[in-house]
Amino acid sequence: MNNSDDHITRALHQQADNIQEGPFTMADIKGKARSIQRRRNLAVTAGVAAVLAAIVPVGLLTLNDDKDPDLPIATNTPTVTPTDTPTTTPPIVAPTYTVDLTPSEDGTIGSDPGIPVWLDGQILAADGTATDVGREVHGFVQDANGNWAGMTQDDNGEWSWTSFQDDGTVLDTEPATSDQVAVTPDGQSFAWISEFAPDEAAPKQWQLTLAGPQARVWPLDITADSGAAVVGILSDGSVVFDLGDGQVKIARQDGTIANLGKGLRGASSASTDAGTIAVQTSYNNDGTSCWAILDASGESQVETCDYALGQFNADGSLIVGMDSDHDGIGLSRLYLLDVNTLKPVATFNPPANGFFWSETAWTGDTILANVYADGQWGLAWLSADGILMQRGATKPGDETSPTYLFGAGPLEPTAS
Repeated sequence: MNNSDDHITRALHQQADNIQEGPFTMADIKGKARSIQRRRNLAVTAGVAAVLAAIVPVGLLTLNDDKDPDLPIATNTPTVTPTDTPTTTPPIVAPTYTVDLTPSEDGTIGSDPGIPVWLDGQILAADGTATDVGREVHGFVQDANGNWAGMTQDDNGEWSWTSFQDDGTVLDTEPATSDQVAVTPDGQSFAWISEFAPDEAAPKQWQLTLAGPQARVWPLDITADSGAAVVGILSDGSVVFDLGDGQVKIARQDGTIANLGKGLRGASSASTDAGTIAVQTSYNNDGTSCWAILDASGESQVETCDYALGQFNADGSLIVGMDSDHDGIGLSRLYLLDVNTLKPVATFNPPANGFFWSETAWTGDTILANVYADGQWGLAWLSADGILMQRGATKPGDETSPTYLFGAGPLEPTAS
C-alpha cells in the first residue's frame, strides 16, 4: 500500500477502543485491532440463476440394503420356545447412505443452505444478496453493515486477511498465517490471526484479533510460515488457536495465553455453546490417529482412535467425522458423530470413483459437503435421517477446486 493507504489503515486500527457491545462494522474491527493490540435462506440472484436454478432431492440416495424383493413373504407365525438363557442387546449400527449425484427427475424443490456460500467469484449471503469479490475467499464473515472479510491467497500461496467494501472492492489487507477464521454461531464475533503495524513508527507484529462485543487483541510471537490458525471462540470470549506445531492455546479475556492440555498434535474446532474443543492426541504407527473432545480446562471428555474429528455443529451436540487414517483433501467416507460417544449417527459414502471434499459446513444439524465424481462437482445435504439433496445441476470442474466455498462457521441457519 502507498503512504496514504498506510495512514488510513493505521487510523482504522486506532478506533478500536470505541467498540462496545452491539453491532459493529468492518471499519470498527480494523480500527480496534491496532489500538488494543489478532450458515439462512439462500435466494438465488439473477447473476447466478443459471447455476442455482433449482434445489432438487437426489433420487438415488440409497440406504444400503441387501434384501431381495423377489423372495416370498412368510405368512405363518413361527413358534417361539421360551428360554431362560440370558440374552444381550446387539449394538446399534448407524445406517450407511451412498450418494449419487444424479438429480431426481421429478424436480421436487428442497431446502436452501441457510448459510452464506462462495460461488463463481461471488459471496452469496443467506438473504440472497450477492457481492462480486472477483476471487476466492475462504473463511469469510460479515459485519453488521453487510461488508465481508476473509482469507485470500496470492499467486505465491501466501494468505492475507482481506476486508471488502460493500461493492466488493478491497478495503485493506494484512498478511496471515492460514486460511482459518473463527465465528460464533450468532455471527456477532469472529477471530483471525494477522500481521500489522500498531503505529507509523513501529514494526509490524503478529496478533490474534477478536472482533465483536468482547473485542480484544493478543500479541503473538510467531512467524509468517508458522501455520498458526484460530480454532474457535468460547462463550466467555476466550479464543482457542493452534500454533501449527501441535501447541494448542487458549487466549483469555484477561490477556493471558495458556496451553490447553499436554502432548496434543493440533485442534480442529471449538464449540461456543458447549465450551468443548476437538483435538488430535496422537499419530499411530499404522497410519491412524487418535482424537478427543476436551473441556475448556483441558480435561478429556471422550476419546476415539476410529475417527478424525472435524467441525462441531452450532450447539455442539454433533461433529463431523472422517476415517482416522485419511491423509488428503479427498475423503472416501464422512460420518455424523454424536459428541457424547463419538459413535456414528449416520455414515455417508461418495459415488463410485468419487470423494467428499474435506472442508464441510453445517446448516442446522445437516452437513453440507462438496462431492466430486466423474469430472463433476455437486453440493450434498447429509443428515442423520439420510436426507440428501443436490442444489441445481452438477458442474464440471477440476478435482482440486470445489464449486462451493463455505465461510467461517458453524452459523445458526436463517429460518425459512
